[in-house]
Amino acid sequence: MPPPAHGYTLEALVADSGRLPERSVLRLVAALSVDAEAKYRAGGLARGLVAADVVVDGEPEAASILESAAPDDPRRLASLAPEAAEGGGRAPESAIVFSLGLIAFHALSGAPAFRAPGEAAKRAAPVFELRAFRVSDLTLDLVRRATSRDPRQRPRKLRKLRKAAERVIARTRWDGDRAARRAPRPSIALPGLALAAAASVAALFWFRVGPFQIERVVEGFARILSDPAPAGPGGDEPTPRASAGAEGRSSNTAGSPEVPAPEKPPAGPPAVSPPEAVRGGDDFLLPRAPSPEDEKLYREAMDKLAAARRTIETSAFDSGEGKFASLREAMSLLESARSLLGSYGEAHPEKRPTVERRMVEINQELMFCRKLLPSRE
Repeated sequence: MPPPAHGYTLEALVADSGRLPERSVLRLVAALSVDAEAKYRAGGLARGLVAADVVVDGEPEAASILESAAPDDPRRLASLAPEAAEGGGRAPESAIVFSLGLIAFHALSGAPAFRAPGEAAKRAAPVFELRAFRVSDLTLDLVRRATSRDPRQRPRKLRKLRKAAERVIARTRWDGDRAARRAPRPSIALPGLALAAAASVAALFWFRVGPFQIERVVEGFARILSDPAPAGPGGDEPTPRASAGAEGRSSNTAGSPEVPAPEKPPAGPPAVSPPEAVRGGDDFLLPRAPSPEDEKLYREAMDKLAAARRTIETSAFDSGEGKFASLREAMSLLESARSLLGSYGEAHPEKRPTVERRMVEINQELMFCRKLLPSRE
């Protein structure tokens, strides 16, 4: 993608070179917070920011804001904060913080979080997808708070966002531009617990049995080990114990054929209680006694998810616009399945952790589709 006339935008840089390193993104957020605060105080940034408004010139600290996208640009309308989408006037400063959080997500993941106009006001940004890129927990928490749909959960001012980004940089041990992963240190907790448990058992045995009973216990073990086995009738060897079958055969008279003891008839099969209804592999999300409405909602979500996965698989055999159309159809099905699962999780809070794990899979597949689509979409 050639750089535009006014400079090389962050959107073009990510489209050409891929996602940016974590440390560079944090420095970019800190620099843009300063520039955005100055332009906001001067009356600009009425409709928030997108990656196409950020001009990159070398180092992240040299980035600046130049509003190149039109106010009604689909990219801008897709990234509007919920409070900015409600009114038509100037956006509050919390909406600019929201925009910078989405710009950070775009730079860290390589793709925008939202594409359809008004989408940011309907659902939260999939920040947990950044774990797939080994983004540190401190940066994940910063992006999650900055893109919260509730303005009260975000940093209240742009300067607070800048200080939060600088604090993450200072508190993280970096290996180049990546957060260094510390190797786990050997712990002495387990050996210490084992020694403490052994000492507790020894103390309990001593005080429970008593010092005078210890001698009797030792004498008893010595007597068991020193007693010889009873000798057999013909010598010193112990008489082997005959089996039950051998005793039965020895009672027959000499010369008479051995008659085997009648075998007991095999016992009949044990009574089996009627099996309980076993739920399928995906039905663990359903309650034990699902209502028809619950089952219909869940089945509809699973059918859309299965249809989306079949569409993604078949798109591998297409090319050109046919492939892109299949991917867009799969994304529409995935978003419908995610919406239905969200409604199901709200109706059954006890199933919400399992629903969220399934929604993580759906978001990863959405990210896969976005990667394959052209950057202009």
